Amino acid sequence: MSFRLSQRDKDIIAFINQFRAVDRDSLVDLFFKQLKSPVNACNSVMVRLYRLGVIERTQQYSPTVYLPVDAKD
Repeated sequence: MSFRLSQRDKDIIAFINQFRAVDRDSLVDLFFKQLKSPVNACNSVMVRLYRLGVIERTQQYSPTVYLPVDAKD
């Protein structure tokens, strides 16, 4: 399966890898604030990245917390 990641996708992945655990609201503030529906846009992008297998997530918290792929729960 071939897929292309936008620069924003790469920046989000790098940010999650650097900080190890990032909640959705922090991602909204950093990467999606300028959009019309920042929370919806963030949710869509993060679900896509999760399904591609480039990030992990835990839904133990609200909002969802995103983790690097190599993270252990």
